[in-house]
Amino acid sequence: MKLRDYELFIFDFDGTLNMPSILVRLNGFFKKRYKIEYILSHKELFQKKKIEYRNEKRLEKKEAIYNAFYDIYSIIFKPQIKPGAQELLKELKHMKKKIALFSDGKEYRVRRELAMMGLEEYFELILAADSIKIFKPNPAPLELIVSSFKVPKSKSIYIGDMAVDVMAAKFAWIISCSIMDGMGREKDIIRAGPDFIKKNLYDVLEELKK
Repeated sequence: MKLRDYELFIFDFDGTLNMPSILVRLNGFFKKRYKIEYILSHKELFQKKKIEYRNEKRLEKKEAIYNAFYDIYSIIFKPQIKPGAQELLKELKHMKKKIALFSDGKEYRVRRELAMMGLEEYFELILAADSIKIFKPNPAPLELIVSSFKVPKSKSIYIGDMAVDVMAAKFAWIISCSIMDGMGREKDIIRAGPDFIKKNLYDVLEELKK
């Protein structure tokens, strides 16, 4: 299938639609569950039912100190839109595609930054992991989004910039598209095995028009 054949486009936020700050990059660096080696060796941790995610929640609690630092920094941080983001979202809207967002970031920050960048209006649904306490690469949030739109998984695609985004999509049994100009390391993304690999959002836009 070509990109234009998909009905539901779900986007990651940090590093995919915006230019991530230093603290966002550091936050991602310290998250053990973002490491491809950890994900591949602990698949069972991220493929259980919601009620069984106790170990995963403990991992998130250990990262609280980094989240706290970002909360302070985000008060003065001015988000920068990623080149090609608005053009891509506008084209998807023009094509009458369904557009959603799933981020591991805090909901109030994600929504505020989307509004500041003028992107919030493009999304029919915005879901942040902290609002449901389920985090990547757990597939439950992506499955929730897909089911809410009543779109087949085979017609849904998750666009992100890290290996953890690819693995979340794989665990959810939906298609993944990686852009290589974000926070993820190229070798990690390739190892995760995305269905589509693009240099940047402009390349996604160009592919979409074919």
